[in-house]
Amino acid sequence: MKIQITSIAMLLLAGSIAQADIVITLDAAAQTGSPGHTLIFTGTLFNSSPDTIFLNGADLNLAGNSFTPDFSDPFLANVPLSLDPGQATSDIELFEVLLNDPFTDPFVSYSGNYALSGGADPDAQDLLTTVDFTITAQNGAAAVPEPSSLALLAAALAACVAIRIKPRVASLLN
Repeated sequence: MKIQITSIAMLLLAGSIAQADIVITLDAAAQTGSPGHTLIFTGTLFNSSPDTIFLNGADLNLAGNSFTPDFSDPFLANVPLSLDPGQATSDIELFEVLLNDPFTDPFVSYSGNYALSGGADPDAQDLLTTVDFTITAQNGAAAVPEPSSLALLAAALAACVAIRIKPRVASLLN
């Protein structure tokens, strides 16, 4: 009898967990930026469960020390309080990440995840779903040619023009 009650309880719990199906689809889950730039992550949310799901909070995890994440303002401004069964949001801004300047971490790719919490009521804080993303940090310093390289390029262009014009001038004089 004890095994049957435990089995029924597990089925009920599994059913309630499976009903909180919020799907996050990011428009661009992999983005590249350089120090001083803000990367904006947009996407849609979809409620695939048969119940209304309240969206009560968000969290963002990202490796590295050279980032300033902002998920609270976009969450409060763009994410609806709840999603009815089968309802999806339009394309909305979900979070932003600023690549700090100076950038103290290596210029490589960093993985992170964005998590939504909520549940069956406006006070629930259950983990609903997460989505992974990648930020590739690149050195933003543009290569500036040396003055001698520019002078060499100018001389080569002048020589090409002179060679091209010389036969025309010679043919006009004859």
